[in-house]
Amino acid sequence: MRQPHQPPLPNTTLQIGIAPKTEPLVVVCAYVLRYKQPVLAFTQNLEKEILVDAEANLGDKSRYHPSVAAQIVNGKFGAHLPYYRLQDIFASSGWTPNRSTLDYVTDLAYEVTQDLPKLML
Repeated sequence: MRQPHQPPLPNTTLQIGIAPKTEPLVVVCAYVLRYKQPVLAFTQNLEKEILVDAEANLGDKSRYHPSVAAQIVNGKFGAHLPYYRLQDIFASSGWTPNRSTLDYVTDLAYEVTQDLPKLML
């Protein structure tokens, strides 16, 4: 059964403070990702390699994946969402683009798909 708290006697001294405490050092393992260019090799001669073309990304320095552009174009013209609402949708996944960035990616998607109707004829 719990004892009620009793105040100290009048002639006793109280030691107030925090005892020194040691904590173990937590080591976080860090690693570096190394991206390699995809390569096809022949099974008969492993020295002979064929370089595989990299994926065609959009924008300067290939910053934007085509799926991002497709999502922006679908949201803008398919679902009729304004850019500020698309910002909120992308922000929920951790990427917060500016409206100018969304417009820039839309322009990039237009440039890439401009010749598509000619190829379909």
